[in-house]
Amino acid sequence: MLPYIEQNQVANAINFSFGFNEFAGQSGLADPIQSTAISITINSFICPSDAGKGRNSYRASNGTNWDWWSREAGAGPMTRNSDGKLSSITDGLSNTIAFAERNRGDGDGSRYNPGDVYVGVPGSAWGLPTYVIQNPGDQQIIQSSVIPDCVAAAKAGNTPTWDWGGFYWAAGDYPGAKMNFVLTPNSKVPDCSPWGGVGAGIGFYSARSRHSGGVNVLMSDGSVKFIKDSINLQTWYSLATRSGGELVSSDAY
Repeated sequence: MLPYIEQNQVANAINFSFGFNEFAGQSGLADPIQSTAISITINSFICPSDAGKGRNSYRASNGTNWDWWSREAGAGPMTRNSDGKLSSITDGLSNTIAFAERNRGDGDGSRYNPGDVYVGVPGSAWGLPTYVIQNPGDQQIIQSSVIPDCVAAAKAGNTPTWDWGGFYWAAGDYPGAKMNFVLTPNSKVPDCSPWGGVGAGIGFYSARSRHSGGVNVLMSDGSVKFIKDSINLQTWYSLATRSGGELVSSDAY
């Protein structure tokens, strides 16, 4: 995307033959190969209402996948293992969310703010049958075990948080530049992960904003829409996946 938003110099600074150490920023170490590019702040990637730290307020959809993988049943338009072609979005470009807002982490480990993730929560979060959250078996475990465990861990007050979400716009995973659709926008359920330390790879990485009543999303056809917090959960799932075959009317959200 960079050359199309007048960021050719940033694109040219990336060495696409290498990945990068996305956790280096928090430990005070600079990535020796990519630091010039990934440390640049691109104003277009930051929502003016987002009071967090970091360089990215807009996350690419990983659909309804519970972890970082991309199973076709839950795939968003730009998920891992995707061919990245518009033709793969068979539900329709105007009916499939490509990006959604998610608050940047605040870098403050002493409190939870939207954009932070409770980490190391109970192991029920590892036990889903398919890791595609609209699957009935997965949904039953999420509602009966995973969400209650997450809420209980948060209330206990002794669970650490990952406070650096969105620190790098170039990070193609949940801590950096992706999100999922397990919870509806601005859910009262906090974001949690059974992963320890860095809040990576699996869990709730929900659409969140500081706007009243909802979040902005970018559809795959390039249009921007405001999605209300009150959206029906199944409608939210339908907008997340690229090939579920659902019919969604615009008045449903």
